[in-house]
Amino acid sequence: MNDVQLVHDAFVLKESAGAIELVEGLLHTEQAPPPAVERLLDRVLHRLDRLGTPARDAVFALLLRGEALRALGRLPESIAAFQTVANRDHGVVAAWVGLGWCHKRTGRLELAIDCLRQALTASPDEPLLHYNLACYLSLSGDVAAAVEHLTRAISREGRYRTLTMGERDFDPIRSDPRFLEVTRVAV
Repeated sequence: MNDVQLVHDAFVLKESAGAIELVEGLLHTEQAPPPAVERLLDRVLHRLDRLGTPARDAVFALLLRGEALRALGRLPESIAAFQTVANRDHGVVAAWVGLGWCHKRTGRLELAIDCLRQALTASPDEPLLHYNLACYLSLSGDVAAAVEHLTRAISREGRYRTLTMGERDFDPIRSDPRFLEVTRVAV
């Protein structure tokens, strides 16, 4: 591979990451993306397809592909990209979170839970994994495990306590005394 291709590929990856970061703030998880966002994400996918082989097959490019496909609502394709990343590098938290997110929204809550439990074997102290797992466990009715993982997330990053207030995934356990105890703010 020549230097020009390497520079081009690096630029495309950086540009694609920036575009995905930009549109994340414009998306509502339960709605289709606006047409302008859809066009931008389609352009990202097209640009990723044209990368040189080593860059196109790299973990970072596959992760970007998964994120773009997820934002477009193309969840089976997104799952495939995220699964490839997770298989290649078990420690990529974003791939596991993406897998869980997609499985939950395709009605496979148990798979979402299993994904995050697998991710915790490589990253046992990652609060984002504990928080998302707590969300899915709450939805599954496993209050004790949900509170355990939520406690771990909050103990590592206090902002997760605040996030629970607006998170609908916790509605099934919101009145449980164990949930109330872990989310109570000490004065």
